[in-house]
Amino acid sequence: MQETVAVKKDKYPLSLSQKNIWNVELSHKGTSINNICSTIRIEGRFDLARIKEAINLVLMRDSTLRTRITAEGGVPLQYTVPFEEEQFPVFDFSLTGRSGVAHWEAAVTREAMELLDSPLYSFAIFRTGEEDGGILVKVHHIISDGWSQMLMSNRIAEAYLALLSAEQPDTSPSPSYALHIERENGYMASSAYERDMAFWEDRLSGFSAPSSIRECKSASLSPVGQRRTFRLSGVLNHA
Repeated sequence: MQETVAVKKDKYPLSLSQKNIWNVELSHKGTSINNICSTIRIEGRFDLARIKEAINLVLMRDSTLRTRITAEGGVPLQYTVPFEEEQFPVFDFSLTGRSGVAHWEAAVTREAMELLDSPLYSFAIFRTGEEDGGILVKVHHIISDGWSQMLMSNRIAEAYLALLSAEQPDTSPSPSYALHIERENGYMASSAYERDMAFWEDRLSGFSAPSSIRECKSASLSPVGQRRTFRLSGVLNHA
């Protein structure tokens, strides 16, 4: 597989939203607070070689996934690394089934990710039977959110189905996050930003000190997140 995406080697500042995530990370070091995780289920035909190829195709297309974070003088910056074909771990849960997968998913999703100068994603392939399995996807929130996670999962599924059908999968590059940073910098240098800043400075002028979260020692509350699932109708999902 050949690299077809032009990779920028420049370092960029973080966007405003990324800076917020960076600050949360500094406040909760060594935790999984910024992990965004999802599972892609594969049923009917489980072709390990083509699953790996599909993931690599998406990594090649999407330079944002290949973003790395570094720090210079305490200031976080981001850069993109060239695509290199990867191998992904494979786990077999044929004997334990879905219950074994569920316990494994819970453990993996709570493992903290290395933030500086390291991949901000991980893909783990698992098998639950001869023709069943899936991909556990974990991406750091500083380069992803729930919506982009869904788009990435759809791209992997589309590439996998194309490969199974002996069709040419889409290899066009996905939009670069650098475009968003350029637009954000343009806004912050505009008169619109000055008007917005003046508005909020006026609205917040009565606050003299930062607010704090009230400490709660109730045993019924826990900082550990849990998954809640809501099924959308087909019409709403496609809308």
